[in-house]
Amino acid sequence: MDLCEMSDSKLLKATKDSASNERQSCLIFLRHLAEIDKRKLFLQIGFSSLFDYLTRELNYSESAAYRRIQAARIMIAVPSVGAHLASGGINLSVAAKLQDHWRNQAKLGVKVTPREKVSLIESVLGKPCREVEKEILKIAPEPLPKESFRWVDENHLELKVVVTKETKEKLDKLLHLLSHIDPGMSYGELIEKVADLGRHEWDPAFQKTKRKNLLPTSEVNSRYIPRSLKQQVWRRDQGRCTYKDPKSGRLCSSRHLIQIDHIHPYALGGKT
Repeated sequence: MDLCEMSDSKLLKATKDSASNERQSCLIFLRHLAEIDKRKLFLQIGFSSLFDYLTRELNYSESAAYRRIQAARIMIAVPSVGAHLASGGINLSVAAKLQDHWRNQAKLGVKVTPREKVSLIESVLGKPCREVEKEILKIAPEPLPKESFRWVDENHLELKVVVTKETKEKLDKLLHLLSHIDPGMSYGELIEKVADLGRHEWDPAFQKTKRKNLLPTSEVNSRYIPRSLKQQVWRRDQGRCTYKDPKSGRLCSSRHLIQIDHIHPYALGGKT
């Protein structure tokens, strides 16, 4: 059937079914991979390692091959992982993170029991990779790296710093607030803009400069909404999109490219 002719509901259901089928196929592949690794069959056909076999024979990228090998090996150590991979509770990236963690623990001489492994797996079900990294760091915290920089070219340098979770959230909020100016603004560009604002705030040589010139402002037109009302709505909704899917009841909650809108379209007679 031509996808262009498929209804919205059917397309969404078909996509969800395809995702499930893809996970099932991946699980079968990982089981095959684990058995090949167990028998060392890659040696018989001229490959030095399972990684070499995946990248050269099956044409996987290095990162994709690594994730699959780690996932296959974690399935051997903790068989229940297979069901979680099939259901989507754990993805390949998370499986690789967990296997890396246990391998590092083994190198340090730390013995992790099967029960502890199952407990960690259950605690990260459904969580994205970044959240899994946080859970792992609770168990095995890493020392904070020192700040450093290196020159990339004549005019650019790479700066590595460690910031708190709260600082990261503040930076993300600023990126969302400025998304109408530049939807693809990088952290580097944001830091430059914040540095400019800081100079005009604290540097005596710039204090007479009006900060409003640093950020473009929207033109006021017939759809103008009073500033006090905008602030009231922004505080009420915490700067998040309040669109709700009428079927699932799921809120969008995005902070990106947010704008104050009319419940009833202005063009159709809606009022501020």
